[in-house]
Amino acid sequence: MGPSRRGLLEPAEFVALAEQTGLVSRLSRTVLACALGECRIWHEAGHDISVAVNLAVSDLLDTTLPDTVAGLLAAHGLGPESLVLEITEDAIMVDPDRSRPPFPWPVPLVCRLVAEGVETLADWDYLRRLGVEVAQGYAISRPKCAPHFSAWLAGCS
Repeated sequence: MGPSRRGLLEPAEFVALAEQTGLVSRLSRTVLACALGECRIWHEAGHDISVAVNLAVSDLLDTTLPDTVAGLLAAHGLGPESLVLEITEDAIMVDPDRSRPPFPWPVPLVCRLVAEGVETLADWDYLRRLGVEVAQGYAISRPKCAPHFSAWLAGCS
């Protein structure tokens, strides 16, 4: 029996299970490798953009994470500016003292606030007037698989 195709699977449907079974570290590394591979393709196509990857609570406790990230960036020929590691506020609030990332904090690169769930262009315009520089949400684009995102990105240039 082959894999079923039910469309987009939301992280809420599988991340908690991955954390409970101890597979979240493997999942995070796989996601990082895939995301950086796609980012390399976009760079080769002339799009100097970064890719963002959410970290799970247990990732924040993993002292091997910095070496893993550095190795993956090097393997894909990308600099650190090509990767944004996202730490959700709920991940930090679970245990603020223990969930400090295993690298210098604040990060010596740049920590930025990202507005999530920006649904309309009016919302985005309002947030920009408030000084928000980075946003995610349907106002920018619906979620897309990598090939569809590449086509969308090509149409933006």
